[in-house]
Amino acid sequence: MLIKPKIINATVNDARKLCSFPLTTKSTDEYSLSTRLGGDYEFNKIFIEIKNKFNYLLANEEIVLPPGKEPMEGLYLTVDPGYRSAQKNNLRFGEILRLASIIEMLENGKNLFKIYSKNTAVYFHSKYKFEPNMNAVSDANRVLESIIKNKKQGLQEYSLEAERILSFNRPNMSYEERKAYCKAANELTKEYIKKVQSLGKDAYKEYPFDFGMDMVLTKDMLIRKRAVFNDLFKKHSIDYTI
Repeated sequence: MLIKPKIINATVNDARKLCSFPLTTKSTDEYSLSTRLGGDYEFNKIFIEIKNKFNYLLANEEIVLPPGKEPMEGLYLTVDPGYRSAQKNNLRFGEILRLASIIEMLENGKNLFKIYSKNTAVYFHSKYKFEPNMNAVSDANRVLESIIKNKKQGLQEYSLEAERILSFNRPNMSYEERKAYCKAANELTKEYIKKVQSLGKDAYKEYPFDFGMDMVLTKDMLIRKRAVFNDLFKKHSIDYTI
């Protein structure tokens, strides 16, 4: 049975939308997802939380959700270590949080969802169509160097291209040169990630990034890949369609 998310205004005077819904799982345990506003000193923050029937917090994501058209920004996403184990990872709390944040993005009329991904989470976020969005030459350099190190069979062309792009790095680049440099690094990293993901479910473990990076999900991407996300909503019995 599909469960329709409950979407309400944050407060009487705050039209930002907050979603909540119970989780349907094969487990006999009961879980629910809800979104709450941050406190007095957490301006514009919301917290998406998954709890069990004893109100114990098992997973959550902290997001900056400004009013208007400003981008939404994810600050961190975490799942209780006990729910990352092989025995319990079929609950897919991380995936459910990501789907809930996409509901927040769409219901609040946001065109951009920006995050900084830890190096160990880049492939996770890429599964949900986030793409590299590095804007600092130093960040691009570090990611390119990670790609250069991974010269395993089948990915040599990416290492060579990373070396080529890195060769253009020099002190005192103009704004336009830095912009073009980061754009080239972003495009290569995006294609590199796609290639690694095509190698198999766990192949990413053999191709780690040494550093994290800025990433972005656009509304345009959500629309173009709506079939992927609609299947995920259905998979988790969430009655929501893009």
